[in-house]
Amino acid sequence: MSSLSVDPVYQQERERLLSARPLLVWHGVWQGVCSVALGGQHAVIGLVREPVRSVRQQGVLKGVLSGMTKGITGLATKPLTGLMDLFSKTAEGLMSTATFLDDKPSNLKQRSPRVVYGHDQYIQDYCPIDSSFCDFYRRLEPQKYHSLMLLGVFYLEYEPDPDFHYQLAVFQEKTFMLHLRTRKVLWKLNMADLHSVSRVHEGVKLKLKRSVQENPLVIYISDSALCESVVSLFNSALL
Repeated sequence: MSSLSVDPVYQQERERLLSARPLLVWHGVWQGVCSVALGGQHAVIGLVREPVRSVRQQGVLKGVLSGMTKGITGLATKPLTGLMDLFSKTAEGLMSTATFLDDKPSNLKQRSPRVVYGHDQYIQDYCPIDSSFCDFYRRLEPQKYHSLMLLGVFYLEYEPDPDFHYQLAVFQEKTFMLHLRTRKVLWKLNMADLHSVSRVHEGVKLKLKRSVQENPLVIYISDSALCESVVSLFNSALL
């Protein structure tokens, strides 16, 4: 339907916005909401831009009529296109989430084990996402990670990099950085090696007690509130 708007600038920006496949359901919702906003913005701008462009190309009389027709068409089609993108990208995100949480049947129990949270080893209401991810980490090295106790899970995005989608899972014993699309653990950190945590411009800096890997280690986070939550959790783990 976006082709009905006859607006190459809008079409290019929309294609660039929707080019990435949503990894989880909220990624799809976010892409859809951005597409709705983009359609509304270009619909309003097109009422002025299209007549001006057509006048330059076709002359005053014919250009005004042609440009107003394109502008009014875009006013109707662009927001509607954005709504369709919202539904389609949300559905695509739901499918990606289901695929991400789906393991081989031979390796699955009826459901993943319940999660033990925090230093006090308390149990909350069953959360299938937390349980699925914790089960995933335990399977990396069952002998070492069979008794992991979860402190917190964060989903990270970094605005300068649109493909930056990671999960930071903080356990009492270890911290993991997981690439969500490939399910590859990028790095893992023994909490006993953590010396201090601080805010930096790019996100959160982890200073280690010894040079077991890059020291200091920077976790890239754009959202300020999320940075504070990550720092607070790590600092509580250090107590």
